[in-house]
Parts: sequence; C-alpha cells; structure tokens
Amino acid sequence: MRLMTLIFLVSSTLFVSEMAYSRSKFTPPDPLYSLRVISTPKNAVIKIMNIRPSYYHGIKLSPGDYRIQVSAFGYQLKKLTVQLRHQNKKVNIQLSKSRPTPTNNHTDRLKIKPAKETTYSITRGYKRFLRHSDQLKGVSFLEEKEIFSKYCKRYAKLAVRQAKRRLVEGCSNIITPLHNDAARQWSLNRIPQAAWCKAVSSHATAKETIYREKRLKDCLK
Repeated sequence: MRLMTLIFLVSSTLFVSEMAYSRSKFTPPDPLYSLRVISTPKNAVIKIMNIRPSYYHGIKLSPGDYRIQVSAFGYQLKKLTVQLRHQNKKVNIQLSKSRPTPTNNHTDRLKIKPAKETTYSITRGYKRFLRHSDQLKGVSFLEEKEIFSKYCKRYAKLAVRQAKRRLVEGCSNIITPLHNDAARQWSLNRIPQAAWCKAVSSHATAKETIYREKRLKDCLK
C-alpha cells in the first residue's frame, strides 16, 4: 500500500513539473497597437527614426517610445517622441512655415531669387516598366506565358511600390481606393497585382501604372 502511494506521489510530481515547464516555454507574443500621425500639411513626410519599417497610417507597433520626424518643403522640421502604451494612438502634428533669412543689405536682397519647389520624384522603375510594356505591344498572358510571367512580376513590384508611396508620403486621404476595384490599384500585396496583370494585356497594365503615377504626382506636386 505504501509503495502504491509513493508511486502516485512521484507520478503526480512529474506531471505537475512537466506542465510547469511547458508553460514556461510558451511566451505569448507582444500585442500590437496602431499609430496614426495626422500632419499639416497633408503631404508631409513622416518617419519613425528608431525602427527599420517605413511609416504608414495605422502602422502596427509594439508598446514603446518612438522617435517621429515630420518634414515638408517650405516648413520647419519637427521631431518628437511618441509613447505608445496599451492602446491605439493618434497624433496631430502641425508644421510651422520656414522663415526667410533676414538681411540688412538691399543689394543682397535684390540678388536673392525665390527658392524653387522641388520637382516631383518619379517612382523608381516607372520609366523602365513603360519601355518594357511598349516592347510587348499589347501582348497578353495567353499569347506569351513565359515572357508575360516575368513582365507581371515587374508590374506587381512597381504597383506595390506606388501603393506604399501613397501611404508613406501622406496621400491616403487624397487618393482613395475605388469601390469594387477589380484591378487592385492600391494593393500592397504583389500576388493580386500579378494575378490581375495576367488577366489583361500589357496595354492595360501600362495604363493602370500611368494612372497611379499621375495620382501621386497630383498629390505631391
């Protein structure tokens, strides 16, 4: 009888120890919370300086302190630290316009020319893609599967790059996705972008790419 009791106690102890060890190995992932920075002017560039991913509206982050930098042409640079705790956070930032450098010399004032606004920066790979599209001359996936598969990979990569600019450069409030958007115009996923490309001709993909670039230019010029 004592032997049975001893075996039961040892088995119970081993079972409890194994359960405790299993629980100690499991560490639940840190919860993520969204951060939205609303800037004035709307086309300001927003960066989070102490993380690698680029900022976009509603970015999901772990609780912590984040160094934010907001800049726009003609405005003073603004830096601040945002404390993200256990809830979503929305921050409103208004930039102050830059002041011209004062001068007491009338001759110098006459020589100073007004600063030119920075020209719009074309999305990387945009012109190269259009040249590729012109070479295909309207060919579709059904006609040239091997060639068009490589072409659609390039299209999807460029489309996602344009979609990221819409978020990162603060154009999401100005450029809104269309309802029932079969072309997945502003999708951040390459898979649906490439799938749509394979369903149409190279002329259609070029037209869609030009449309996105024009909307970005209208927002940022």
